[in-house]
Amino acid sequence: MSSKELSASNPSPNTREDDDQKAEVIRRRAGYLRTIAEASRASAEARLEKTEQERTAAKGSRQTAEADRRAAEEHRRSAKKLRQAAK
Repeated sequence: MSSKELSASNPSPNTREDDDQKAEVIRRRAGYLRTIAEASRASAEARLEKTEQERTAAKGSRQTAEADRRAAEEHRRSAKKLRQAAK
């Protein structure tokens, strides 16, 4: 076989190495992107959890404020009754 025939059957002897290198680059990029995605997901979950805690705290705060408002109203009514009884 002549060298022309060899080069025609295998145009680039480094094709497999090039393909292997490209595949390795793609694997590295995929790993890098996977790492970024996982970090982003973890960050989003942490923000969601913090938001949920804040919402729960706000709800508890609203309930406490409502209970305080009711207690104050009851105290005013009691004071009014005592004033009326004192007259």
